[in-house]
Amino acid sequence: MTGSNAVEGFSFGQIARLSGIKPRTLDHWAATGFLVPSIKKAGGTGTRRVYSFSDLVAARVVKELRSAGASLQGLRKVVKALRRREFAENLGEAQLIVSGKDVYLQDHHDLISMLRRPGQIHFPFTVLDLGATIRALRSKVEKIEAA
Repeated sequence: MTGSNAVEGFSFGQIARLSGIKPRTLDHWAATGFLVPSIKKAGGTGTRRVYSFSDLVAARVVKELRSAGASLQGLRKVVKALRRREFAENLGEAQLIVSGKDVYLQDHHDLISMLRRPGQIHFPFTVLDLGATIRALRSKVEKIEAA
């Protein structure tokens, strides 16, 4: 496993541990289609799910945004929008801002609404630094690889 280019991916247990999401919650999200593994879905009892680094980032972002008060319905839209961008390296410079019932992606000088119309800013807001999240997860992955 090497960072975002891991061919073999991450197991269910690794995703739960690295993202901080309870296994039951992660299992429920996979069953409901909210956050499914992109490399290999479970094919029945005893089969192994395989998650990508992008899935790991999505899981961590969902956990942190949920803690900041974002709704699950809103999180579905945020995860879908971020996956369209494939958690590209330029997102490592971006921040997510939770304001009221909206989540904004701040990329350089742009503030893009992910749930409502752009430009509707409410205060107070919570900032989630995607770069810091990605760096922290990569560091944890490197420690697992070294072990």
